[in-house]
Amino acid sequence: MDRFTWAFAAGGLAICVVAIASVFIVRAAGPPPLSTPAGVVTAYVQAVRDRDADRAWGLLGPAAAVGSVPPPPGSNTTTRDAFRRQVAGLPENGTTSSRIRIAETTINGDSARVAVEITTTTGGPALFGGEYSRSLTFGLKRVNGDWRIDTAPAPYEIG
Repeated sequence: MDRFTWAFAAGGLAICVVAIASVFIVRAAGPPPLSTPAGVVTAYVQAVRDRDADRAWGLLGPAAAVGSVPPPPGSNTTTRDAFRRQVAGLPENGTTSSRIRIAETTINGDSARVAVEITTTTGGPALFGGEYSRSLTFGLKRVNGDWRIDTAPAPYEIG
C-alpha cells in the first residue's frame, strides 16, 4: 500500500475512535442535578417510567395539577391516591424503549417551564418497528428553595 492509502485508513480509524468515545462521554454525563428545573423533570419522568409513584409524587408541588388525574370536586389539586392509581395502571413497555431530551428550559423568577421531547422506539424487525416523538411541557415553581412540578402531563403520556 502507498502512503495515501495508509493515511486514508488511519484518518478513517481516528474518526471512528472519536465518534465512539463521544458517545460514551455524552452518556456518562448523567442527568441534570435536582437543583435545576430540567433535573426535577428528568427525575419525575424516570420515576413515572419506573412505576414509582411515591418518588414521582415527591417531585410535585403542593398544588400540582397532573394531566388527566382527576382532582377532587371543587379543587384543582391532584390527590396522591388518584396519582398512584394512574401510575400503577400504566402498561408495561414490553418491546419499546424511549429516551428523553430536554428541548428548552425557561426560568422566570420562581417559575419555570421545561419542554421535553420523548422519543419512543418500538421493537421488532426494521419494517415493523418504528420511532415516534412527542413534545410535553412541564410547569415548575420554587417551593422552599427547591424546584417542584406545578403542572405536568398525564402519566400515560410519559410512560
